[in-house]
Amino acid sequence: VSASQALALELEMDQFDAVENPAAFPETYDEVKRLVAEKQEVLDDLKASAQLPHFFIDRNYDDGIYTSFESYAELKMAQKVLLVRAQIRAREGEVDLALEDLDDSFAMASHITADPALISQLVAIALDSVANRMAQYIAFSLQGDPESLKKLELVLDGQELEFNFRQAAHLEFYAALVTTRNLKHMGGLWKFLKSDMFETPPQPPASLVVKSGLPSGQVERASMAFVAEIYTGFIKELNSAGDNPDKALDWLESKISSIDENKISNKFARKMIMPIGMYRSSIKRSEAYRKLAVCYAAALHHRVANGSFPSSLEELGHDVADPMGQGVNLRYAISGDGFKIWSVG
Repeated sequence: VSASQALALELEMDQFDAVENPAAFPETYDEVKRLVAEKQEVLDDLKASAQLPHFFIDRNYDDGIYTSFESYAELKMAQKVLLVRAQIRAREGEVDLALEDLDDSFAMASHITADPALISQLVAIALDSVANRMAQYIAFSLQGDPESLKKLELVLDGQELEFNFRQAAHLEFYAALVTTRNLKHMGGLWKFLKSDMFETPPQPPASLVVKSGLPSGQVERASMAFVAEIYTGFIKELNSAGDNPDKALDWLESKISSIDENKISNKFARKMIMPIGMYRSSIKRSEAYRKLAVCYAAALHHRVANGSFPSSLEELGHDVADPMGQGVNLRYAISGDGFKIWSVG
């Protein structure tokens, strides 16, 4: 990953643009091809890693919100370089190799979901979204090749991340509580967090030692008790929600919106809890990118195979419900020699 990041730093942003539109930047495109060709061994190592069955990074989650996730910055850069090679290969006629690189970039996103933290789930969503968006450039470069477009369509249609939201929710609240107290004074709270019993909110320890800059004394104890109360209610909702966390997230968002920020303890608690509310909008956006990419490739294939674009997205045979809307489908319009597909979000 570090070696891939080093390559990424050599490829400046205008050079990434050149890969997406080589006709506008022919000399830059040739330079990017040269750099990528020189680093084939690095990218092949990254590819081999993506194909392994498991992913693990040893972290100290007892650091609370200070837990380090700096490796993800490198991983995002590495995935981008792999996608650059996929686009170059597609344009150079190496379609099967391009689709392998694309598939491996999705695998990188899937690996990260195994890391039981909310930030890991959000990074996985980001990687998945980037891969789906880049796939549209690959589809554009293949628009005269119906067989390759169909292969791309199948690769995209087979991608769907399985998120570890329940475990991430536990860890997110754990991090919030760890942040508000010193580990030496967990007492019954430690047992609470390590158990599966969430019947009543725990009582915070009488004496607490916290890191510099955080609330202390009564304010800190009140913050921790409030976070624990919300945590208890949310986990109960989540446990009763089965595989669909929407009901639990509705409860959490309602709770967050009703917090009285005039109380310092509540204001601090709200900051500790807010990140988990980002999950639903992020995953819906990722799903929208996936569906847009699938439909884009399918519409291009339809034109090559049938001589015209489909009259509606429903003709393509894919799920076209818009994740960002309620009860509506993705929007589609034919315009001149082209078309537009978009989500209401």
